[in-house]
Amino acid sequence: MQTKLHTRLLPRFQAFLREREYISNVTARTLDWHAQSLKWLSTTANPEQPTVDDIKELIIRMRQSGLKASSVNCRLRSIQAYLRWSGSEIVCPKLKEEQAVLPSFSKDDIRKFCDWKPCTIFQHRLQVLILLLADTGVRVGEACGLKWSDIDLNNLLLTVMGKGRKSRTIPFSPALRKYLVRFERRQAGSMTGSMTGSMTGFVFFTRTGNTLGSRTVNRDVHALCEKLSIRKPKRIVHALRHSYALGALRAGASTMHVMRMLGHSSVVQTQRYCQLLTEDLSACHARIGSLVA
Repeated sequence: MQTKLHTRLLPRFQAFLREREYISNVTARTLDWHAQSLKWLSTTANPEQPTVDDIKELIIRMRQSGLKASSVNCRLRSIQAYLRWSGSEIVCPKLKEEQAVLPSFSKDDIRKFCDWKPCTIFQHRLQVLILLLADTGVRVGEACGLKWSDIDLNNLLLTVMGKGRKSRTIPFSPALRKYLVRFERRQAGSMTGSMTGSMTGFVFFTRTGNTLGSRTVNRDVHALCEKLSIRKPKRIVHALRHSYALGALRAGASTMHVMRMLGHSSVVQTQRYCQLLTEDLSACHARIGSLVA
């Protein structure tokens, strides 16, 4: 789907986007990512056929503008795709990223979400969405796109559409099923919300029947954390995904299991999510330490 940004790009960039849209069948979100990255590339001296020096200067400008190394690498992956498409042999460098411990919620935080007693249908929606993210590790966009037909309550399975239009079927817990069943009954018996949302079968929809957006979810989770006196980690909604990965590792799940649940295409991606906290290392060291007090 072409946007104003797409049409303002150089002709060769537009041709690249058209092939990505109609031949590679990428999502609208991926198209926007490419368009934003190519907008950066258009500031170079030779935008449609950049040189190695052009790429280096571009990286310097992105860093000077305040972009983190991880954000620059994200843009460079898109630019690299364009360079391959254009026949260029240039390989974009990869910046070294900081390996910080990823933000997450504690078990006590998740328990507070579970124990919260919502009153309105929209509060019920928020609670079930938070618990779904924490229980399965799915992305917020995947959760917001769920339909009731995607959820098998009998076999404790749900099917989500992930990045690259790849679907995966993953399990969820019996505890989550209780919340889902109660929410489905509440939703069916409530007159709040439009018929459009009910007829399309989405699990999480707005007052106007549209699917929830990530900004709305982020705002509501922030407000709920303040209400329940829960410490708010950075990237607050995505922290629920980190919490699942960390909890699964602590419970003995393999990296391959977590990789499948999270929908990653590479174990390298999963390993970044699965950094153990200091208390995990301390507990392990207490068991294996060779010195005796």
